[in-house]
Amino acid sequence: MKKLLATLLTVTMLGSVSVPALAAEQPADTSGSANTTYPADEANTPYDQGYDDGYKLGYEKGEALCKQDIAAGTVTYSPDYNYSEGSETYEDGLTDGTIDGMDDGYTATFEYHYHMDYWTAVELLDKGGTVGQINVLVDQTCLNFGNGPWPALFEGTTMVPVRTVMEALGANVAYAQTAKTITITKGDTVITLTLGSPQASVEKDGKTETATLPKAPYIAQAGGVYSTMVPVRFVSEAWGTTVLWDDDHRTVVLADTAGLIAEMDQNFTIFNQILQAQQKTFAGKKLVQTMQATGQLTLYDEAGKATDYAVSADAKTYSDGKAQRMQATLNMESALKALAKSHPEILDQVQVSLGTLLRTDLKRIPVDFLMDEKGGCYVNSPLFYLFFPRTFDEGSWIHLLDLDPTILSLAQKGGSIGEILSQSVASVSPFDYYDTLAQSAKAMSALFRDDLAQRSGDTYTWKLNNAALNRLLGDLTGSDADDAENDLADTLTLDGTFSVDTRGGASIQLSLDLKTGTEPQDRIGLAFRLTQSTGTTNTLPSLTLPEGADVQEFMGVGSVL
Repeated sequence: MKKLLATLLTVTMLGSVSVPALAAEQPADTSGSANTTYPADEANTPYDQGYDDGYKLGYEKGEALCKQDIAAGTVTYSPDYNYSEGSETYEDGLTDGTIDGMDDGYTATFEYHYHMDYWTAVELLDKGGTVGQINVLVDQTCLNFGNGPWPALFEGTTMVPVRTVMEALGANVAYAQTAKTITITKGDTVITLTLGSPQASVEKDGKTETATLPKAPYIAQAGGVYSTMVPVRFVSEAWGTTVLWDDDHRTVVLADTAGLIAEMDQNFTIFNQILQAQQKTFAGKKLVQTMQATGQLTLYDEAGKATDYAVSADAKTYSDGKAQRMQATLNMESALKALAKSHPEILDQVQVSLGTLLRTDLKRIPVDFLMDEKGGCYVNSPLFYLFFPRTFDEGSWIHLLDLDPTILSLAQKGGSIGEILSQSVASVSPFDYYDTLAQSAKAMSALFRDDLAQRSGDTYTWKLNNAALNRLLGDLTGSDADDAENDLADTLTLDGTFSVDTRGGASIQLSLDLKTGTEPQDRIGLAFRLTQSTGTTNTLPSLTLPEGADVQEFMGVGSVL
């Protein structure tokens, strides 16, 4: 869900996404027993303990569920555990409880021993990683350091075995015994380091620059193997490799972002020209974007008769290049209430009754969205309290996720689509950088690549229809765009356009017809038009959370989703 939120924000705002990109040089977590290692014959200790703990917790949960059913009269109990009625319910409860309990047990033991939950460990193992060690990911595969020294954290600096890592990046490593120097060569770049010295030099294009390392290179030994340890960020960034740190997986990710960005941007030269033209107009200025949306929701009765219900929205988005705030008002009065009455099953996914919804004034619903200078994204709206009163407090600000705070300024400075996507994805989950970036690039290409654009003056338009949707599904699934499995014509008819110009204007016109079943009343229509204009302003609202604001977390609240 966090990735989805971040991707949506990136595409719609050309702006942003999730947990801040943590530097590869992060301080070690020394709490608990993070540095615990197990001999080979005890390698399964955390798994075994997790299983035992989980089964116990699961049995207790299953038994508790059973007792609730007995108290409610839905299960008949007999002393020999033979249930004459509702035994399946008990067994399901015990099974589900045991599975939940085992998951709890696995998670508890993994977090205790490794500061990593079980499923994160599975993701790490799937890419060849080693649980309990600091891993280095190159081209979607974790490097194997065998019985020798593994990467280590020292006062915020990640040190890695130089030969294994540098050769994986295509560099040559040479060691001069007498001078105790390490020379790393890749292309026309030569890095020279000296054992025990924090001084280093980088020679490129005939020019030599010196630098002071955060920690001097040293020799480490493990299992009879000796390795020279060097700071991974310095030696990798010297020739343009991007260094990311994924704290959940305790993994350094090394990526050729420049190459990936260049490859992506080949498909978006028109979009990038528009971004650069807008940057020339609005660079360094306080901006306000005015958005208006109008439309209608169409519902059908059992006889197939259509009734239209109006929807509308007005919003202003303010930005100083570092932070951004959108203040919007929605009118969903007739449409939302009609939809709830005609499709009451929708309310099963939320915490509000039909009666409460019908009594609520939905004519002018305020929505206040804030992205602060640190990348924190928050939203304040009575909609959260209306639909989830048992989860959120009235008037609270909901913390959605944390984005890379530099993405907003990157977009306003004329950053390319490839740069924005790359930086966004890197901040969502560095561990999945390659996979997620590839999917994001495919999605953008299926909808907005150059050959799909139509030009009229300085305005470019892309079609949003079933053909575009089929391309999108085909690219994401690896199948042909005309594959029958991608054809949604039987259930969804989509027709619309997206237009953008070099002056900061944009518009979306869209209509869709959705069939959720075979009956006439199972049909829903939606049509809307959204226009946006960009200008400058001398006055901005506060771009920070109100002092003393009640902040609640959105992610991880299972009852919400």
